[in-house]
Amino acid sequence: MKDDLVVLAADDNLDDLEILELCLARTDVRVRLVTVHNGEELAALLRSDTNTEFDLVLLDLNMPFKDGRKALREIRELGIQVPIAVLTTSADPADVRDSYNAGANAYFVKPHDPSQFTRLLRALLEHWRWAQTSRPIQGGT
Repeated sequence: MKDDLVVLAADDNLDDLEILELCLARTDVRVRLVTVHNGEELAALLRSDTNTEFDLVLLDLNMPFKDGRKALREIRELGIQVPIAVLTTSADPADVRDSYNAGANAYFVKPHDPSQFTRLLRALLEHWRWAQTSRPIQGGT
């Protein structure tokens, strides 16, 4: 099992990305963070032939050029199956519904409190780490 989770964060707000990086460091989960600043960059990176396999995408919905909603739909239409957790300021039930319908694996509203944000990220990272290492339970006869 590899030691680091490779997380791709898509967010146009540099302050939010800095807070994300600081809170990730406080989780005690080893993470290599890669960032992009809009949905165009996100989709292009996931379509590219890079050798990087991302364990998780953290996706903001409100970004320029191509917002997170459009990027999410495009990524899923291309058949890219990387886990995507929407991490946004929108608590709008329509955004939640539409994100899940478009193929998001999780949806979270960004907490304002850094300690709450760190706890959320720790739980999210531990979940995806566990999901990658667990094996399906085989049915017995």
